[in-house]
Amino acid sequence: MRARALSNRIVRALTQPPHATGNGENIPCGMDRRRSPRVEIELECTLSRRTGAPIEARTVDLGPGGMSVKCSRPLAEDELIEFTIPGRRFDGRARVLREQRYHVYALRFEELADAHREALHAMASG
Repeated sequence: MRARALSNRIVRALTQPPHATGNGENIPCGMDRRRSPRVEIELECTLSRRTGAPIEARTVDLGPGGMSVKCSRPLAEDELIEFTIPGRRFDGRARVLREQRYHVYALRFEELADAHREALHAMASG
């Protein structure tokens, strides 16, 4: 079943037209379109859905536009989740973009306080 889903995603990525970036550049769908820097950092992270128990996760990387997380429970593409990074007073909402590799998911921040976004940009930029 998992192989079929992966196969379908590959076929969609190869048959969809390129994504226009707005600056005259076309990027084939399925490729990384990240525009903001990220820094590799491993922190505890709790993900929450509308229903069900919280999901314990760990960040893989983090930046002003999103993060990658590793968790043992599957996340669905386009799913909107809430997240909290305990001890850092850092929380918000993110959308699941894709599964990058087994149980590692790319998330894009949907709701994040400006102060948090600025702090992440400073951290990721060095």
